[in-house]
Amino acid sequence: NADELALVRAGRESNDRDQVDGKPVISDNDSFDLLTVACSPAMLWLCGQQICRASGYMFFASWFPTFLQETRGVSVAKSGYLQGLVFAGTLAGCIFGGIMTDWIWRRTGGLSLSRSAVGAASLGACSFLILVAWFVKSPELAVALLTLGSFFAALAGPAAFAAVIDIGGPRVPQVFGLMNMIGNFAAAACPFVVGKLFELTTNWNLVLLLFAGVYFAGAVCWVFVNPPRQAIKTTSKHRDSDKPQQTQ
Repeated sequence: NADELALVRAGRESNDRDQVDGKPVISDNDSFDLLTVACSPAMLWLCGQQICRASGYMFFASWFPTFLQETRGVSVAKSGYLQGLVFAGTLAGCIFGGIMTDWIWRRTGGLSLSRSAVGAASLGACSFLILVAWFVKSPELAVALLTLGSFFAALAGPAAFAAVIDIGGPRVPQVFGLMNMIGNFAAAACPFVVGKLFELTTNWNLVLLLFAGVYFAGAVCWVFVNPPRQAIKTTSKHRDSDKPQQTQ
């Protein structure tokens, strides 16, 4: 309708004013906003849980087949199949995590409950299941526990994305980019750290203890994430653009 068309045109005009020669202009306020969010406690804790989740996932994506071959005596082909089961748990957790996060939010209206509580409980459960798998000798049962653990770890993913929206305010892309970049650094370092741990100890079983601790640390980080408080306050420009348009 006419009101929607006017809103679209106003947004285009605003974007044109923020560009020079077709390139976006970063103002001092924008730089201050990015520094504010990067240094905020909520963002630091959110990045902390991302480090733990990303490094844990990368273990399953890199060293996990070797771990199964060395500690449970499975073949190369079977280790690849069992790795696929763990990834299936991750996929299911991502899907169900989004549904659960939205359901809790709709039922309770609590951001902390639908974000922080979901993340802390999920990673805490994952840590516990990995620890239990450490005592199990059967490769099938161990992988079943780890698959369930990866399911719970993935439950925290949608909660993290929702927390980015809650904390970021008008700077959601920057906030998500920061969190994702930090997680990628951890994921890149994970295979090296695991290899170094084995080189120093020659004990693959210690790897499970390491990642049980990593996921527990992620659960602790979630406890301190405070999504109701935006790290970046909405500027007057964004407030004006977010006002609902009155229809005649």
